[in-house]
Amino acid sequence: MSNSTDERPNVDEILLNLKIIGCIKKQDRLTRNDTDVLEIEINDMFQGVRRWWHGRSRSETIGTIRRVIQASFQITDSTLDHERNQVKPSGGFYENTSHNVYFNEENSNLLQRFVKEMNGAATGLDNLKFTYLDDTRISSEIEILKEQLELRIKKINSLLKIDIHTLPVDSDSSQDSVK
Repeated sequence: MSNSTDERPNVDEILLNLKIIGCIKKQDRLTRNDTDVLEIEINDMFQGVRRWWHGRSRSETIGTIRRVIQASFQITDSTLDHERNQVKPSGGFYENTSHNVYFNEENSNLLQRFVKEMNGAATGLDNLKFTYLDDTRISSEIEILKEQLELRIKKINSLLKIDIHTLPVDSDSSQDSVK
């Protein structure tokens, strides 16, 4: 996430941060380490002092979450644009339902990974919102981020669908299942 705006964000780092957001439970708080990787804070009596000492705040945490989500949108947009600009093969597993164009399997797998982690992150954001119910501004920002994730998930899901009729059939495994 510490890349310039014209560089593609680190896919693994963004997926890791989405996964960590998805692990948030009610009353958990997030912080980030020096490399912008999110961490769930230990909830003990020194938590407030640690946050103060390191200059961490709710607003800073929401800003980090926002950057993770924006970077995930940048990656998914870039992947979708890459698909639109390529010559398509005559077959494949995933289909762009609006244009009847098949997705490259590697790109569709990446998009599916993002959808999975975005779904988890939406759940984690719900839990984080519960943590900050007493703070209307922060809980509203969290709700907006969650809605943005849900819209992106819908967009990707509307573009990808599995066509089970084009899946290759392995004659050995199909006969094994009949036995």
